[in-house]
Amino acid sequence: MARVAAGPKISAARTVRGAYRRPRDSTRFQKSVRRPPKRFAQAIGLAFTGAATIVWLSAGWGDARWILIPLILAASLEGFLGYCLGCTVFGWLMRRARHSEKI
Repeated sequence: MARVAAGPKISAARTVRGAYRRPRDSTRFQKSVRRPPKRFAQAIGLAFTGAATIVWLSAGWGDARWILIPLILAASLEGFLGYCLGCTVFGWLMRRARHSEKI
């Protein structure tokens, strides 16, 4: 939630990565992505987490897991393959918005 509100200034991953990464590994496995798609992806993750929490508190774990499964899959794609599903959706939405402006 803090990362979505404050942007890239707050990053636990960057802090841990900076403390334990060797200098020679600094450019390995890094992919530069603009900030708006990343913030969009973070906001979507926050929305899914909030919805799952609300459902979990009201209906129990059985219903909340169906909200968490897509969240876990998207986070796994980002973590293991470096593919940001939220960034892809952001790009698709931007192209669709540009296309609708032309019509």
